[in-house]
Amino acid sequence: LTNTVVFWNSVGDTSGINGAAGVFHNGPVAIRNCTIVDNSGGILGAVAGFVGTPTVRNTIIADNTSTFGGGDCLAVESEGYNLIEDASACTVSGDPTGVQTGVDPGMGTPFQAANGVMVVA
Repeated sequence: LTNTVVFWNSVGDTSGINGAAGVFHNGPVAIRNCTIVDNSGGILGAVAGFVGTPTVRNTIIADNTSTFGGGDCLAVESEGYNLIEDASACTVSGDPTGVQTGVDPGMGTPFQAANGVMVVA
């Protein structure tokens, strides 16, 4: 996943049987130069999966929620320069260069309604 914005996705099932609303992986995944915000998941948050740990570089992961914790992520391997707003349930390993956790990116809500149509603000 490269140069991508993933926002305002929802699993829709809060019983916890479904996965991540942003990026759900079942194997190796690389996330580079991405913004993953305002997603809501069932049991998992925005970046999670059952097999492997995603690698992230130059990526913002913020303002995501889940029913059972791990709103922004459960585990990521950093390749540097990431911002993870809520890493309280997330294991961040790898290169710590330029990594910020617990920091609000100050993006506000990245979308707004315009005559019933969602648009990026």
